This record gives sequence, C-alpha cells and structure tokens, in this order.
Amino acid sequence: MKQCLFFLIPLCVLLACSSTSETKATIVEHNSTTVTEPSNVAKDIDTSIVVLKEYELEPRQEAVWDSVKKEWYGAGYKTCLKKNKIKINCEDCPAAFIHAQLYIDATGQLTNYKLLKKRDCSKEPMEACFMDYFEALSFPKELRGMAIEVRLGHILKC
Repeated sequence: MKQCLFFLIPLCVLLACSSTSETKATIVEHNSTTVTEPSNVAKDIDTSIVVLKEYELEPRQEAVWDSVKKEWYGAGYKTCLKKNKIKINCEDCPAAFIHAQLYIDATGQLTNYKLLKKRDCSKEPMEACFMDYFEALSFPKELRGMAIEVRLGHILKC
C-alpha cells in the first residue's frame, strides 16, 4: 500500500501542474493575420502531417536541412541582427532565437509556420525578419511536402 502512495503522489502533482498551465503558440499564415491559440489547437494547419524534429530527419534530409540552416545563419540571421543593431553577448543580448514548426508544401514553398517560442532583444519583434528568408526560399526536393520543428538563432549561457 505504501508503494502505491509513493506512485500516486507524484502523479497527482504532475496532473495538477499540467492542468493549470496553458501553453500559447502563434500560428502564422502568409497574407493573413496572426492568431494566438493554445498550442494543441492549430487552425488551418493540416493535422494529418507528421511534424518531424530536426534530429528525426532521414540522413539525406538532415544534410540538406543543415545546408539550408547554415545558409540562413550566413544571410538571414546576420541580416536581422544587423538590421536591429543587435550583438549577441552576455551584457547586451544573450539570446535571439525562435523555435517553430515550418510547413513546406510539395512545390517547396513555406505555406505557414507555427511559432512555439521566441526570444530576442530588439525593440521590434524579429520573428518576421527571421522568417523572411524562408518565405522567399524554394526548399530543396528532400524537404518538400513535410513539416519540420526547428530552432533558429543563438542562446548564450551567461
């Protein structure tokens, strides 16, 4: 009986904590307004699509994604930091990143994305600047017709 109580107490605490917190996510579509919804509700996103995390990609897809991400860091990310006059360091700005799900159609275009988390130090939100690169990009065939959960940017441990 005592063993049963040791199991139930942590379970009750876990259930109580998870039922009271509400995680918010932002879903963004091209040429539409931004909608804030609980993260388990996704309007206008095909829920039958399996969202793969970066580390779940097949080796060829992972190599192609790494190449796309590297190009983004060299062009898109640096441009956003420069445009917003941000230098990533422990004193001024320890983080500029987004965690999002990218939805890529069969033609290689970013159809929408779901913002899971973001952090930056600019006066204007950098999310749009971060995503401009991907909105203009024609994704390689290995990444077409899929959804990928990605982390973009830097976080310093200060």
